[in-house]
Amino acid sequence: MSKKRILVIDDETDVRHAIAMLMEFWGHEVVEAADGPAALKIFKPGAFDIVTTDYVMPGMNGVEVARRLKELQPDLPILMITAFPRELSLRKNPADALISKPFTIEQLHQGLVSLIQNAEVVVTDER
Repeated sequence: MSKKRILVIDDETDVRHAIAMLMEFWGHEVVEAADGPAALKIFKPGAFDIVTTDYVMPGMNGVEVARRLKELQPDLPILMITAFPRELSLRKNPADALISKPFTIEQLHQGLVSLIQNAEVVVTDER
């Protein structure tokens, strides 16, 4: 897997840092943003290869962030992470992949690899 530049967006600091550390461990460069507005301030088309975003965040939810990012860069692969997978449908959600919380390291890795390989994937834990 080639090195990618990834923007990780999550309002929960511990979750954001954990995702970032895993992605760095897998050899990627990671930039973190605490919420949607912060992410939009640092985002420039072509600057990131992949974005991961939480769904529920104050001010601007992950769907809104994903829509704005796709307006700026339509081919940007976006991985949505949510504790509410039933509220989201990939048909209505601009994200390319969905992982439900709590997720395993393998599910996160699988979602990332699938996006890198330019494949659409839905990774959920049906409980």
